[in-house]
Amino acid sequence: MLIFTFVRIILSPAIIYSSTSWLEKQGIQSSIEDIDLNIIDGSVSLINATGNKGGEPLFNIGRVDIYWRWLPLSEKTIVITNVLLHHFQINIEQYTDEIIIGGVTIPLTDAIGENNTSVVLEQEKKTTPWAASLGEVVFTELDICYLQHTSTHETATGESKYIDYCVNLDETTWGGTISYATDKTLLESDDLALTLTGDFALNGLTVTDNKLNRVLLNSSSNTLDKVTFSGLNKIHINKLIMNDLSALKREDEQHKDTVRFAQLTVHDITFSDLNALSINDITLDNPGVYLVKLKAETWEHQQWTPQQNNNQTTEASSADN
Repeated sequence: MLIFTFVRIILSPAIIYSSTSWLEKQGIQSSIEDIDLNIIDGSVSLINATGNKGGEPLFNIGRVDIYWRWLPLSEKTIVITNVLLHHFQINIEQYTDEIIIGGVTIPLTDAIGENNTSVVLEQEKKTTPWAASLGEVVFTELDICYLQHTSTHETATGESKYIDYCVNLDETTWGGTISYATDKTLLESDDLALTLTGDFALNGLTVTDNKLNRVLLNSSSNTLDKVTFSGLNKIHINKLIMNDLSALKREDEQHKDTVRFAQLTVHDITFSDLNALSINDITLDNPGVYLVKLKAETWEHQQWTPQQNNNQTTEASSADN
């Protein structure tokens, strides 16, 4: 017990120092208040982590708690029983040559050639894959901003912006089990070896289009009841409910949105064999649509469709040729 306590005391500062030092090499100034590691019980907590570059916030994490089980590791299975994430803010930028997540740059290039890829796949077939299982997941106070350009990072301008969205979420929960490579039947088939069973809820969703400075969509609560997933060929959802949806916000006080409804309920959704979809029934309460025609072939709601700048399209075509 004394050894575990000593290791715990030493590891936390070491992890904090290594993490902040690595981020500093990426040009990111960061701070982590604490990392609480419990080796015996199998848990780790990250408390108050922030990062910025040149004074611009890149990420902010209030708290992350992860719980796992040690015993299944002996059978090449990773079991995460609980994941709790509170107050999470992050910026994501995507360009044609790279993606930047929380200030960390990831090149979008194929580092593995075709010959090497075939060798890797052949080796994977000969080895027993690691399995993984995830239990309860609770995320609260999420703020994620995603910016996409149709150019490289170096040549990006305001004209090359394609998508600029921010997603705000009060709470999302998953109660059940998500497993990979635990079903031997799926492993022996060509299907994705992913299975899941449980309930999903998403509350307080708001999506903002920063290019228009308007709300794209908001909804008070959304639930998926009794979701079962066995590979890509067998997916079933017992019931889907969406409450108080309002989409494509307008400046007109009398008609504040383009699409709205009080509740959408869909029963018995089944997707099988990658091409067959069946639904038992759909109920829509208090729906509303408000459309405005601006010109002969132009509608007001078309402004919400992401548009690629003509100059960017021409440059991209020339580069491909």
